[in-house]
Amino acid sequence: MDAQRFFTESSNPTLNGRFFYFRIALTKLLFYGRIGHPQERGKLKIERGKTMFRSFFLIFVILVFALVAQAQSPSLGMFPKAGYGPMGLYTPDAVSPYSWSINPATTSVAMAATSSDQGAEVDYLGIDNDQGPYVSSIIQTAYHKIGRYDFRVSHYNTRSDKRPALITGGAPLELDGEALELTVSRLTGNGSAFGLSMTPQDKFHFSVGDGLISGSAESRFQARFGAVIPLKKNLTLGVTAGYERDRLTANYSPLVTGLPNDLIATGKYSVKTGLIGLGYVPWQGGLLSVNHMVQKFKGPDLDDTVNTPYYSMCQYLNRKLAISASYLDGGRGLGVNYTSGHFQIGGGYTWDSYRSLESCAGKSDAAWAWITYTN
Repeated sequence: MDAQRFFTESSNPTLNGRFFYFRIALTKLLFYGRIGHPQERGKLKIERGKTMFRSFFLIFVILVFALVAQAQSPSLGMFPKAGYGPMGLYTPDAVSPYSWSINPATTSVAMAATSSDQGAEVDYLGIDNDQGPYVSSIIQTAYHKIGRYDFRVSHYNTRSDKRPALITGGAPLELDGEALELTVSRLTGNGSAFGLSMTPQDKFHFSVGDGLISGSAESRFQARFGAVIPLKKNLTLGVTAGYERDRLTANYSPLVTGLPNDLIATGKYSVKTGLIGLGYVPWQGGLLSVNHMVQKFKGPDLDDTVNTPYYSMCQYLNRKLAISASYLDGGRGLGVNYTSGHFQIGGGYTWDSYRSLESCAGKSDAAWAWITYTN
């Protein structure tokens, strides 16, 4: 199944299309006698003297709607978390010596490439969705070598403005999230590197229609293991495997369900990630990278696989200036990097990025910039 179906068919059906409004109308008609604001009718009153059949029927209707909402567990929350959490912001590159690679082993490779024992980095990423909110993320990272091991701590702070989105049927959507990731890696004597990343905190909040539907997606466990192994003089293999367990919670306002009180739906989800890549140095200062990532999403209302190809080329024009080009799942990107002493600055732009999220937020372009200090 393609990625677009993952974020539409598996998402809460009440958020898409005419069924959303039909459910509101039907619920209010059953509980309040006519379609209108609940406060206009007051609380539901069961008249005395009615048959026992009507009372049981009313209880049955309430239970049915509660069970339906519970079964339609809030997979809307997987949209921001999978797209704009650490796993969504990382580049699916298994071999290149970049700190933003999804492979934790590249931490040691990057530090060895710059001959550094410690460093710090600040990244900014802005994603402009033409049918969704503008999402911005600030990533703060610190590196330090202790003995034979390299340690990295990364903090993610992601926010969005409030805009109508495809996934909400045109209702305003607002996102915010925060994550903390810890990585340890080591470079061995033969040039191989191994690394492990753990994410003790990764939580996203979402709000639809000024709080008519709100909730969060939070990781209960998230880890990745990666390796970078030289095959030949100019050829390198990179592999990454990851697993996470998430708990999603959605709070439905009575204005949405027609029930007297808020309705809370929960769901448990898992994500399995596999990434493999080859890096090739065709000439001095050049690097070609070919990668393919597979993610398996599973939960009460979804069972989908997303395939993401990624290709990149980087070329140093001299010892300080490098340019790059990339292809990510149909999106095209260009980047530039400049090194001066202990500092490195860079930036880039991608067109039609986040193609797998088009059915949720439309087409998007992304811009990013970073500054790194190493010593």
